[in-house]
Amino acid sequence: AVLEVYKSGSRQLPESFSLLKDKTIIGRDAMCDVHLEWDGMSRNHAVIVGTGGDANLRTPAGGRVHSSFRIQDMGSSNGTYVNFVRVRDSILRDGDVIGFGRGSAVREGEVIQQRHLEFMLVLRLLKLRGTGPGRRDGPLP
Repeated sequence: AVLEVYKSGSRQLPESFSLLKDKTIIGRDAMCDVHLEWDGMSRNHAVIVGTGGDANLRTPAGGRVHSSFRIQDMGSSNGTYVNFVRVRDSILRDGDVIGFGRGSAVREGEVIQQRHLEFMLVLRLLKLRGTGPGRRDGPLP
């Protein structure tokens, strides 16, 4: 799975971030897996946790390839948003928009306006073709 960068304010970011670990930390701290430099981000703002997958599929580093994910806010003041709704903990689906912005006045379950989001990332789950004997098909386009 990958997080595609949809909106990054004026910052230069890669086009996407791969979700290859069991837990992917998002935050302002340079040690975060997804480093988003902005004063409205907490050092450790949110975590994406891989929750499902085929035990036989492995990343190049030997980790498990996850097929489902959830996001958890780590106590940030500005919040974490899934499809523009502030969440503390949420299951993620393919195409969900994850947002970070100025939302300290927005309560959990309430909607934030897109213009108030500094960063927007889109979750893209990789769809794998079935592999039979002697076949090695990769991700679908």
